Amino acid sequence: NKPIIAVIEDMDVRIDWLRVNFPEAEIMWSSTVDDFISSLQSIDRTRLALFLLDHDLGGPFFGSCDDSGKNGLDAAKALDGWSAVPAIVWSINHDGGSEMISVLKDMGFLAARIPFNTSLTGKLAMAIRSQVTP
Repeated sequence: NKPIIAVIEDMDVRIDWLRVNFPEAEIMWSSTVDDFISSLQSIDRTRLALFLLDHDLGGPFFGSCDDSGKNGLDAAKALDGWSAVPAIVWSINHDGGSEMISVLKDMGFLAARIPFNTSLTGKLAMAIRSQVTP
């Protein structure tokens, strides 16, 4: 059984990057907060290796929300009780991502903010690989 990376993200290109670079992991992808929270109800917690969280869920605009008016901060707040699993906030929205990290750390998470951009994909890949490779 592959380790699971639970991802909330609205941009397909980032999911494609994950699938290409981490074939050893199962990518559990949601693009809305409600779907993300719902998918966690049936997940095998023993296989869950990492949360990858984006802030802006309505396209390439800072501060954007999904169809129900929620963003990554809402997803982060819903993770109370899951702090045994590390989290990476890969949002390029500095303020939104920083607020998510603060919420996660207050709940006891080992959390890091590594924005998904071309200059940091190597660092991001190393951080993800450290969680999905035995």
